[in-house]
Amino acid sequence: MALHRQAISFNVMDSDREAKDIATKRAQLQREQGLRTQKHITLDEIGRRIAIGNFQELNIIVKGDVDGSVEALSDSLIKLSTPEIELNIFTRLLVRFQNQMFF
Repeated sequence: MALHRQAISFNVMDSDREAKDIATKRAQLQREQGLRTQKHITLDEIGRRIAIGNFQELNIIVKGDVDGSVEALSDSLIKLSTPEIELNIFTRLLVRFQNQMFF
């Protein structure tokens, strides 16, 4: 029985800092590539899919800075659910906004 050995190559850096910088850049590139592959859907696309009957459920994440408003919005959205389209509220998050505007 023959054993196959896989060669492993290593890059030697002059310092820890250089190695950490390269690892950080590689991790950032990998993260960006992962974000590019995620498909985001627009409201226009949702409307189009609903019109042709190609949409059975809509999963929503609600974020807000006040617990009462998040609850009220989540409850109102769930009431909009119909037999054709089921609305699911997966997570209700409270986010502390600090003088920042989010669009």
